[in-house]
Amino acid sequence: MDLIKKFIEINHPKDNIEYPHIIINSIPAPELTLNPGTAQILVPYSYGLRLLEKSGSDIIAIICNTAYVYLDILQGETAVPIINLRTEVEKYLNTLHAKTVTVIGTPYTITTGLYKFNGLHYNEMSKPELKDLSRAISQYNLGIDTKEQEIFTQRLVHKYAKVSDVIILGCSEVALMTKGLAINAVDPMEVLANAVLREYGK
Repeated sequence: MDLIKKFIEINHPKDNIEYPHIIINSIPAPELTLNPGTAQILVPYSYGLRLLEKSGSDIIAIICNTAYVYLDILQGETAVPIINLRTEVEKYLNTLHAKTVTVIGTPYTITTGLYKFNGLHYNEMSKPELKDLSRAISQYNLGIDTKEQEIFTQRLVHKYAKVSDVIILGCSEVALMTKGLAINAVDPMEVLANAVLREYGK
C-alpha cells in the first residue's frame, strides 16, 4: 500500500509540511489466519490500538484483512474510529458491477464471510486448496521458499480468475505474491488506502 504515492497524486503537495502525519505501529502479535481469535490472542492488537489513540491519531487503518473479522471487538478498545474495510470493499465492488467473485485469502477470512455480500455469486476454493494456500501464506510470511509460494498462489489465482469477474485478494501476502498479474483483482489494502486519504481530506 503506497499511501504517500496516492497522497501525492491526489493532493499535489508543494512543501513537506503539507504531507500527512502518519504513525506506523507495527506490533509483534499472534497469527489470526487459521483459528478464531481468543481474548488472549487479541491483547497485542488492543494494546497497539490504545497506543495509537494516545499518540493523537484521528483515524486508524489496520493493515491486515483477517483482523477486520474482529472489528467490533477492536473498535471497543479505542475511541478513535477504525476504518471499516468490509464496508469500503463492498462500496468499491458495487462500482465494478461484478456478478461472480472469488476470495483468495486466509481460511478464517473466507469461512467468516468477511467479503461476502448479497447479490454476488461466489466461487469457493476446495478444502485442500485452502489448506495449501494457508501454508503458502505462512511460509511466504516467514521467508521460506518464497518463489515456490508465489508460483503456487499465482496458479491458484489464475485458475479462479478464469471463472470470476473479480478476484478479491483477501490477504496482504496474497496481494504481494500476485502483484503484477494480468487479472481483474481487488486489493482491499488499496481500497483501504483510498479510504484513509478520503477521511484525511475531510
